[in-house]
Amino acid sequence: FFFASLCNKMASEASAPVRVAVRVRPPLPREINANGEFHSCLGCAAASTGNPKLFITNKDEPVLIRPDGTPSGDPSHLRQFTFDYIFDQALATEDVYRRSCEQLVRNVLLGVNATIFAYGQTGTGKTHTMLGDDKQPGVILHAAHDLLAAVELEDGNVDLEISYVQVYLSTVTDLLSTKKPMQNLNVREDESGEIFVEGVSKHTVTSLEDVTRLIDQGSKRRKVASTKLNSTSSRSHAVLTFHVTVWSGMPATNDDSS
Repeated sequence: FFFASLCNKMASEASAPVRVAVRVRPPLPREINANGEFHSCLGCAAASTGNPKLFITNKDEPVLIRPDGTPSGDPSHLRQFTFDYIFDQALATEDVYRRSCEQLVRNVLLGVNATIFAYGQTGTGKTHTMLGDDKQPGVILHAAHDLLAAVELEDGNVDLEISYVQVYLSTVTDLLSTKKPMQNLNVREDESGEIFVEGVSKHTVTSLEDVTRLIDQGSKRRKVASTKLNSTSSRSHAVLTFHVTVWSGMPATNDDSS
């Protein structure tokens, strides 16, 4: 699947504000033949210069990559794609986060909006990468960990809240709302041009346990259905937002003298 990150371009950054990565999932048990073999249709090449490349074949044979990052054999049946990052099956989610997302989260504390999202065919590992599990936490929990560490370091000068909505059949609903049934929410634009969801609930979090509890609570309300590739495939888009408020200066006194 594809994994993209966006941020407002900072003056000190020479890179583009949109970066795209590909993460290749391991083979599923049903994709391995009786001899224990799996013939992948793609190969990942970490180029010595420039961005990494992904090679995809239209033949029923493996893609072999030389140490110099070029494919071996007849290249006529290969298609080549270049991305900012390519993560193979062996890379852990934490490494994916550190290499492609960590700096975005740090920039949020400087007032820079950032978005990290995953998209692709069902069964390609989007939920595993973003949410993870008990053994391998996802990108969201790694981001939450770093933001909460900043809250603790700033000793009360940073507030952290989250909201969690789903987009399903062109309607937006609040996954953390206690109202039943879930109400459709409107997407608005304020006077400064910021886009927001009107009436969405925000919940203060002070620990990873708070974040995990709210994610579990909201995920249970998402629309799911069974498909050939995934027995519990999410049928909606989910958007979890961290709202970070950084305070500066001294608190005002009753007589407004400071």
